[in-house]
Amino acid sequence: MEKRKLSIIFTGGTIAMVEGEDHKLRPPKDPREFAKALPQLFSNYLISMKYVLNKDSTDMRPGDWEKIVQAVHEELARQPDGIVVVHGVDTICFSASATAYALGPGLSLPVVFTGAQLPSNKVFGDAMANLTRSAEVATHPDSPPEVMVLFNTMAFRATRAQKKDDKAFDAVESPAFPPLVTVKEPLERSSRSDRRRPKKGEAGGSGLSACMNRFSTGILPIILSPGNLPQLFEMAIEKEPDRCKGIILFSFGGATIPNVEKDESDQRLPENDERYYSYLPLIKKAYGHCIPLLIASHYPTIATSADLYESGSAAQDAGAIPVGGYVLPSLVSKFSWILAHTEHLRNDMKIRNTIIEKLMKSPYVGEIGETDFTTSEFWASLREPAEQPSENNRLSSSTA
Repeated sequence: MEKRKLSIIFTGGTIAMVEGEDHKLRPPKDPREFAKALPQLFSNYLISMKYVLNKDSTDMRPGDWEKIVQAVHEELARQPDGIVVVHGVDTICFSASATAYALGPGLSLPVVFTGAQLPSNKVFGDAMANLTRSAEVATHPDSPPEVMVLFNTMAFRATRAQKKDDKAFDAVESPAFPPLVTVKEPLERSSRSDRRRPKKGEAGGSGLSACMNRFSTGILPIILSPGNLPQLFEMAIEKEPDRCKGIILFSFGGATIPNVEKDESDQRLPENDERYYSYLPLIKKAYGHCIPLLIASHYPTIATSADLYESGSAAQDAGAIPVGGYVLPSLVSKFSWILAHTEHLRNDMKIRNTIIEKLMKSPYVGEIGETDFTTSEFWASLREPAEQPSENNRLSSSTA
C-alpha cells in the first residue's frame, strides 16, 4: 500500500518539552529532537517536517499566527495528503481559528492542529495517541477539508473549539457544534460538514487556497462584573488610543451593560451612584477614537441580541456592535483578522463599523449559526484594501 504524504508543522508546546534539573518543563534547545520521538509515524507516512516556532503557546501572539499560516500555505503547495500542526494546548484554538480565517473556505485538504497535556516521553500520556490520530484524520480521504483541532478521539472544527481542561486528555471541547470526525474504526465523519476533498483533476485539487494573512494586535477584552469601574478602561483608551485597536466587552447576557448615564453637569459622581458604573461613556469614547467595540456573550450556544433590553439598544446606539454565538478563541482571532483588513478605514468609523458588524454577524468558515461555509462576495471585498500588504502578509494563489 502506498504511503500517504504528511506534512508536520512544529510550533512547540508541552508535547515536545523537556524536563530540566529543576523539574520544570521548557521548550527543547533543538526542536529537531522532536522528530526522534516519531518512529511510528515515519514508518507509516512519507513525512515532511517544518520547524516554524519553538515556544510555549502562552507566548503566542498574532505575529506567530501569521508565521503558522504562511507555513501551512507553503506546505499546501507541496500537495501532501494532509497537514498536522503541533502546538501547545493553552492557545491552540486561537492559532487554529486564525489559520482557518486566513485560509478561508477554499481549503481543499485537512489541516489538523494537535498537542498534548504531557510530553512525548511520557509513555502513558496523550502525545503519541494525538499525533497518530491526527495523522490519520489529516490524510484520510474521507476527512473534510477544514482546519480542525484534535484531542483524544475528537476532531473539532477549529472555529468552534475551545480549551476546557488543564489536565484531562480530552482537553478541548466544542459546546455548540459536534465533532467533524470521531476517531474509531472506521473513522466517523459528521454529517454537519458537507465539504469533501476535490479529487485529482477536479477544481481545487491542487490543495492551494487563497490566503489573507494579517492579524491585528491591541485588542482589549473587558469582562463585566458587578462593581467594575469603566473609568479604568477609559483611561487606557485616552492614554494609548493608537495602540488600542479594538475592544471586546463581555456582557452579562443579551448585550446588556450598566448604562445609567450621568448629565453633562455631573463631572464627579460618588461611587454609590449607579451612574458611576455606566459603560456608555466608554463606548462613546471608543467610537470617538475610531476604536471598534464589540459586545459579546460568554455563551457560544446563543446569539447576542441588543434589541430585547433597553440597555442593549442604548449601547448599540452609542456605537457598540453586538455579536454572539462565538467561542472565545474564534471571536478574538476573527476580530483581529477583520481589524487588520479594515485598518485602511480607520478614519471612517461609520463605514468601518458597518463592515465589521456585517462580517462579524456572517459565517465565513462555519464559525457561527447553523449554516456551513459562505462564498459571499461581500467577504471578497476584504481583498481590496486601500494599502496593499507586504508579500509575506498577503499570499494568494488561484484555485484551479
